Amino acid sequence: MRKLSRRIAALVGRRVIVLAAYFFAAVGVAVPQVPVGVLGIPVPYQNSSASTIRIVRKGKELHFITQNTRFLMHEFSSPTRGFQWSILRETYHRDQVEGQEGSNSNIVLELLDGKRSKWRFQEIGKGGGIQGEIVSDNVYQITKYGCCDAPPTFVYFSLGDGRKLGSERDNVLSHDALEALDESVGKSLQ
Repeated sequence: MRKLSRRIAALVGRRVIVLAAYFFAAVGVAVPQVPVGVLGIPVPYQNSSASTIRIVRKGKELHFITQNTRFLMHEFSSPTRGFQWSILRETYHRDQVEGQEGSNSNIVLELLDGKRSKWRFQEIGKGGGIQGEIVSDNVYQITKYGCCDAPPTFVYFSLGDGRKLGSERDNVLSHDALEALDESVGKSLQ
């Protein structure tokens, strides 16, 4: 290695090597500050989402606490406003106690408009898991699983304004009922 560096120094001169070292050091410092797309190097966004896990002892119980955030792009359509893209931020929080069946969970969904939230709702699940999904153009469904053998509960929210539309125990809405609910939400947003 030492012989190779002497040969390179003899060929190009030490001044060029020193200048090259300064150049690469400067570029190495500057690249993390370059905007996305320049030089093809992505830079982390300040408000990007993250998943976390914490293990906490509360008294004699060991709690495994997870939080996951994801962003969803959703296209709303209305006859008066046309098509409009929106960003939804879904945050899922779960507190599982070691050795116990079921967990305490909740989902928070927000419609973002730039850096502020236009609306927000939260649904809490006790004793079982909880899961959310967009099921139509205007409706978001949360499934709250019951602990042990308890049946699930399905809760429906409007994606247009965040209001709670109703809930069903045991059975998810039929296709026709979901379509009618979606249509009524769409009309109320015009």
